[in-house]
Amino acid sequence: MGLLFLFFLFSFLFFSFLVVGYNFWNRRDIYPFLKLMALLPLTSSLVALHTRFQINVYYAFILMPLFFFVEETIVNKKISKPLIMVTLSAAIFLGGYLLYGILFNSSDITAIDVLKDIKPIFFLTVGFVFLVLLKDHQLAWNGKLAYKILKYNFYASLFWFVLFKTTNIIGIVSNDPFYLRSEIRYASISTSFVLLYFVGSIASKKKFSKLELVFVLVPIFFTGNRTSFVVLALLFVVNMILSANNINLLIKRIFFFLMGFVFLVIGIFNFSKTLKERFLTLLDFNLLAEQLGDKRFSPFFQKLANFEWYHYIFGKGIGETIFIPWFAYRENIENNNIYMDNLFMTLFIKYGLFMIVPLVLLFFFVNKTNTNKRFKILIILYFIGMGLTTSFMYQTSFLFIVILLASFKFSEKSIASLSN
Repeated sequence: MGLLFLFFLFSFLFFSFLVVGYNFWNRRDIYPFLKLMALLPLTSSLVALHTRFQINVYYAFILMPLFFFVEETIVNKKISKPLIMVTLSAAIFLGGYLLYGILFNSSDITAIDVLKDIKPIFFLTVGFVFLVLLKDHQLAWNGKLAYKILKYNFYASLFWFVLFKTTNIIGIVSNDPFYLRSEIRYASISTSFVLLYFVGSIASKKKFSKLELVFVLVPIFFTGNRTSFVVLALLFVVNMILSANNINLLIKRIFFFLMGFVFLVIGIFNFSKTLKERFLTLLDFNLLAEQLGDKRFSPFFQKLANFEWYHYIFGKGIGETIFIPWFAYRENIENNNIYMDNLFMTLFIKYGLFMIVPLVLLFFFVNKTNTNKRFKILIILYFIGMGLTTSFMYQTSFLFIVILLASFKFSEKSIASLSN
C-alpha cells in the first residue's frame, strides 16, 4: 500500500510539472513554476516521494518546452549561435569521452553512471535553450514577483521544518540512517533561489528590509550548510569592496553584515547544539584541515594513487565512480558514487586537464545571462566557493539553478542606477 501511494504521488507531481511546463511554453510565464518549487518539500530526506530512477519530478517541467522548441527549430531552421556553439562543444566533448571510455575503461563503465555524467552538461545546454525562450519574458531580481517567491519559500520552509521537527514523517518515508541519526535540517531545492536572490540583491545595490533579511537567512539556517554561510559572507565582503567608491554605501553594508552575523550567531548557539558544534569547527583551523584533507577529500587522493600518466591529461573517463568510505553504513546508497564533495576534484578524476571544458561552459552560460557585470562576477565566485565542498553540477538542484539564472534579470531602473 505504501509503495502504491508513493507511486501515485510521484505520478501526480510529475504530471503537475508537465502541465506547468506546457503552460510555460504557451505563455512564457516562469512564475508559476518558481512558486510551485518554493512550496514543495523537494528535499533529499524525502527523496522517495519525488525521485525515481535519478529523475526528480520537477525535471518534467522542461519536457514540453524542449519538445516544442526542437520542433519549432526544425520547422523554422533557425537557432541562436551561442546555442549552436554550446551544443556542438558538448556533443564533441561527450562523444570523445565516450570513445575514450570504450577504448581505455570499458570494464568499469555502466550505462547509468555514464548518464549521470552526461546530465550536468545536458542541463547546461537546457539553460541556453531557456535563455532563448525567456528572452523579453524574464522576471527582475529586484522586482515584486521575486520577493513573493522569497516569501513563499520562507513560509513553506518554516512549515516543513516544524513538521519534520515535531513528527516522524522522515522516519516513515525514509529508512536512510543518515537522516534518522542526524538532527533535523530542511534543505529544499528551492533554497537555491534564496541564495541567488541574495546575490542578485547585493549586485543591484538593493536595500534589505529587516523582514527580507529574515526571509533570506532563516531558510539557509534551516539547511545547516556551513559552506553556504561562508560563501555568502565572502560574496558580501567582495561586493563591499566593489562598492568602496561610495563611502556611505560601504558603511551601510558593513552595518548590515555585522547585524546579519550577530543574528546568525544568536540563532545557531541557541537553537541547535549540533549546528553550533558544526560552525565552531570553522574556527578551529587544525580540525578543519584534518576534516577536509584526511576525510572529505581522501577519496580524491586514493584515486590519484592509481593514476597512469595519461590520466592526468584525460582523466579516468566518463562514468568513472569514486569510492566514498562513509557511505558504507547507508545500505540504500552505492559506496562507489559518481561524485565526491568537491566539484573540481570530481571533474579532474574524470576528465583530467580537460575538466576545463564543463567549467568554461558553465561560466559562458553565466556570461550570457541578462544581468550586470557585478552579478556575473559574484555568481562565478559563488560557484567556485560552493564547488570546494560540493559537486553542485551533479546535484538535483543544478537544473533549477540553471533555470533561475535564465529566468531573472535586473530592471531597467536598477541598471541605470548602477551605471550612474
